[in-house]
Amino acid sequence: MQMKKINVICPTFRSREDTIIRKIGIYYLIKSVISKKNIRLCIIDSSPKPLEIFERGKSIYRNIIYIHTPNKEEAIKRYKKIFPQAMDFCITDNHQNLKKYLEIVKAWDYFIPWDEGYPVELSLEKQFLSSRPSIGMKRNMAIAALEETFGAGDIVCYADDDDFRDENYFSTMSNLIRNYDYIRISKWLTCNFREETTMPICGFHDLKLHKDANNYWIPGISKDVKLYNSQTNESYDLLVKNRYSKLKCLAFSPISYEGAMHVFSMNLWKKAVKNFGGIPPISMAEDVLFFTQCKNFLGNEFHPYLVRNKNFNFLRCAHNNTSVIEWTASIKLDEMPKWAREKIQYISILLRSPQKLDKFQNDIKELLIQASK
Repeated sequence: MQMKKINVICPTFRSREDTIIRKIGIYYLIKSVISKKNIRLCIIDSSPKPLEIFERGKSIYRNIIYIHTPNKEEAIKRYKKIFPQAMDFCITDNHQNLKKYLEIVKAWDYFIPWDEGYPVELSLEKQFLSSRPSIGMKRNMAIAALEETFGAGDIVCYADDDDFRDENYFSTMSNLIRNYDYIRISKWLTCNFREETTMPICGFHDLKLHKDANNYWIPGISKDVKLYNSQTNESYDLLVKNRYSKLKCLAFSPISYEGAMHVFSMNLWKKAVKNFGGIPPISMAEDVLFFTQCKNFLGNEFHPYLVRNKNFNFLRCAHNNTSVIEWTASIKLDEMPKWAREKIQYISILLRSPQKLDKFQNDIKELLIQASK
């Protein structure tokens, strides 16, 4: 049986406060895929400064692409000849479809964020018009860059820069997608690294989603359960019945949330590009809206599936960063599966020790050098 070609995409942006955890996440990601013949990775980085592990002016390392895009206009000038298809998704003031996209983004601004008192204030229009590309733009750019560099892939796996996976995650998801267009796991682990000197807060997220007779996904846990949130480090005033209200479940399927774990076919992405431009060019809820647009435009041709994973194979993390992670229950570190516990312990060491972080960084840099030979 021929292995599926997996396109892993990692959009990243590092501010002063959250640089370390995002670097660690990218280093682990590179380490996990660089020797895999059927996996290709594209990192699209809109941070002011490029990652130190990559050679200046070099974009392709064996099965890895690194594109530094702190400014949309400059990125197009720099990469248009190397990645022409990818740069078409970098929407500037001169883009031929700017007006059309702007109208769509303004319309979505009415609905998002849909939770009153959401911890992060934002404007989708400002994200779209920013001088640096949005997360949605970067996702489209990454997929296109991988295809025009390495040829057609079979599936797309999201890989955010501050999350971690077990060693078999990508191959497991590749096997599970089968004839579906889109899949996502049903439960995952969480870890909130508060301050470098304190113990991290561990938990898991499991809504026990199930599909009703009308094909709507709804939570199976008590509606009065309070969700935990990384912005507050404690249970905040948002119940399951509010976060996943009846109307929200009708309008935005709960299995479309948590884009960090989205996996879909390349064929679905191509249909999305043709029908509505691909992944929405914004930096919040682009995951939910991509799923929603696939459902709206493709109808019965869209086949999503929720993977009921028995074991935990995914770890969502937060550390002084703008990522908002939620969990339904807290657990102790020693209750975590071995792979996650060991990662958390080592990440805690890296967060406290600049020397060990430098060594880890140099080890990854050496891997890239060897991959270039």
